[in-house]
Amino acid sequence: MFQFERKVLAGLPVFAPPPQLTNSNEKLCHYCMISLLHHVYMFYGNGYIKIVMNYFPLFLSDICQIPKCLPRVSFTLCFIYRMESQKSKRSPNSRHLLTRVKRFLNKRMPHILDFISPLWFLTTVMGLNYMATDHIAALLYGETIYSSIILGLAWFMSAQMVINWLLMAVVNSDYINTAENNAKRQDYEKSHPELPLIPIDYKELRERTGLTTANWSVITDYTGGTVVQTAYPYWGWKPCVPCSFTKPPRCHHCPICDKCVLKRDHHCFFARNCIGLKNQRFFIVFNLWGFLLVTFALPQLLYYVYTTVWPSMSYLDLFLPCTLLLYLFGFTPFYTLALVFEISSVAFFIPMTLGFLYEQLMCVNEGRTSFERDQDRNNVQTLHRTRTEKFSAVFGSDLMWLNLLFPMHWISTPTDDGIQWKSMKID
Repeated sequence: MFQFERKVLAGLPVFAPPPQLTNSNEKLCHYCMISLLHHVYMFYGNGYIKIVMNYFPLFLSDICQIPKCLPRVSFTLCFIYRMESQKSKRSPNSRHLLTRVKRFLNKRMPHILDFISPLWFLTTVMGLNYMATDHIAALLYGETIYSSIILGLAWFMSAQMVINWLLMAVVNSDYINTAENNAKRQDYEKSHPELPLIPIDYKELRERTGLTTANWSVITDYTGGTVVQTAYPYWGWKPCVPCSFTKPPRCHHCPICDKCVLKRDHHCFFARNCIGLKNQRFFIVFNLWGFLLVTFALPQLLYYVYTTVWPSMSYLDLFLPCTLLLYLFGFTPFYTLALVFEISSVAFFIPMTLGFLYEQLMCVNEGRTSFERDQDRNNVQTLHRTRTEKFSAVFGSDLMWLNLLFPMHWISTPTDDGIQWKSMKID
C-alpha cells in the first residue's frame, strides 16, 4: 500500500506522488489516477453542472495519458476514505439533492430494472449471435465444419434461452378469487383442524412461548392512520390487504406486479413477471441454458479480442464505463464498445445464472421456495415423496425431462395445484 503525502491546493485536497516511485510509468499512472479521482471528487462534493463543464476536458486529457497498466487499488481506497471524511462538509443543497435521489431510487428502482433488464438480456444474446455469425466464428475456425458446429450450438442455446424467457414472461401463476377456489378453502380447513382459524395479534405472538414467527405470516393493515399487525398460520388461508380477498397458503402478493402469485418464489426482472407455480420450470431451464451459453461464449470472445483487437486497445478499455466515455468523445470506436459490453455482460451472467440454477435445484429438492428458504420456514416438509415426485411437482409427471428441450406447458402440468397442498406435511 502506497503512503500518500496530503497537500492542500486552493482549498481542495490533492495527493502528491510518493517518493518511492522511481519508474516514470508508475509516476505517470499515479498522477493520472489521482487526477481522475480528484475531478470526480470536484463533481461529487459540490454537485454543480458548471464544475463538470470546467473540469471534464482536463479529466479527458489526463485519462488519455494512462499507460497500459491496471490502476492500483490503493488509489481507489484512498479516494473513498477522503470522500467519507468530506461528507459532513457538503452544502445543504447537495445533501438535499442526494436525499431526493435516494428516495427516488428506492421507490422507482424495481420499475427501472423491470424496463432495463429485458433490453439488456436481448441485446446481449442478439449481439453474441450477430458477432459470431458475422466474423468471429470465421476468424477463429475458418471456413470449416467446426465453424458451422460452433454457430449451430450458439444458435440452439440462444433459442432455448429466448423460448423459456418468453414463457416466463407470458405464463402467469396468479391466484383468481372464484367460488371454486373458495370451496377448496373449506375442504382444506376441514382436512387441517390443527390450524387455528382465529388470527393472533403480532405482539401477543412474540410474547407467547412455544411459537416461532417463522411458522406465521404477519399481515400489516394501515387503517385510519393506525398500523395493525396480525399473525396468521403460514399454512392457513390469510387475507391480502391490497387485493381485498383471502389467499391460499404459499400465495404471496408481489408489490411490483400488484397481484397475488401461487407458490411465489421471487420477482424476475428479466421476465418482468413473478416466478411461481406454473412458470418455475421455465426459469430453471432458462438459467441452465443461459449458464451453458455464456460459459461457452466467454473463452472464445476473450481469445478473439486477444488475437485481433487487443493491439489497438488499452487496459482502460476493459472497464465499460470508461469505454463508454471514451466512445462518446471519439477516442474509442463503437466496435470496441460493443465488444467490452458483450464481455462484461457475459462475465456477469455466468455467476448469476449458476447461482440461480443451484438455488432453484436446492429448492425443488427440499420442496420449498426461495422465499421460504430466506424466511427460514423449517415447517415445510414433504409427505413421503421421492426425488422424482418432488421434481414432478415443478416439471410435471409426464415426460418430465423433455422440459430441457421442449416447453411442456400444455402437455404436462405440475402435480401440485397451488391451493390445497395435499402432498405436503405440516409441522
